[in-house]
Amino acid sequence: MIFFVRENFCPYYRENKGNGILTFPYFYFMQKQLESKFQSLFIKTLKQKFPDCIVVKNNPNYIQGIPDLTMFLGRQWFTFECKRSANESRRPNQEWYVNRMNEMGGHSYFVYPENMEEILNDIQQASKVF
Repeated sequence: MIFFVRENFCPYYRENKGNGILTFPYFYFMQKQLESKFQSLFIKTLKQKFPDCIVVKNNPNYIQGIPDLTMFLGRQWFTFECKRSANESRRPNQEWYVNRMNEMGGHSYFVYPENMEEILNDIQQASKVF
């Protein structure tokens, strides 16, 4: 399937290709970009709200289902599986890792734009304990 678009409306248009033809990967990257943009916004927000924290982006190819981000704050650790919306599906292995990390004494969350403030408040409450 081939889609024709004008360069004015397409952020991924490449002049070196010259023909303005985009294929399936364009739409794939557009979907992924939304989650990655939210993820980078969330990282910036964490670092801004908790300046002493260390945020690590986990490698999704190492262990499938492991949460996207790990944050260390004082003696506590938090993991976050970023989703671009509350309606996005969760994979069973993602659910398992989030639950397992909560059982291990960490704080693990599915985070998306709709619940970001709530999670930031939870982190602030949890960090007051120590």
